[in-house]
Amino acid sequence: MARPVSTTPTDAERAILEVLWKHKEASVRDVADELSRSKPVAYTTVLTMFKILESKGFVSHRNAGRAFI
Repeated sequence: MARPVSTTPTDAERAILEVLWKHKEASVRDVADELSRSKPVAYTTVLTMFKILESKGFVSHRNAGRAFI
């Protein structure tokens, strides 16, 4: 059974939001690199979390070339 959708950010989502608040704007690569300083995290994981945060209305994105910002 799938867990219910949360309307508040999870701990992992909150960590991403803290990086974004610190930098005001950042690419998925920038966030993944910063989070990896304390614990390894995959680029694709951060990209997925960005998409979840966008669906929850916490962030928006734009594409700059191939970068997801």
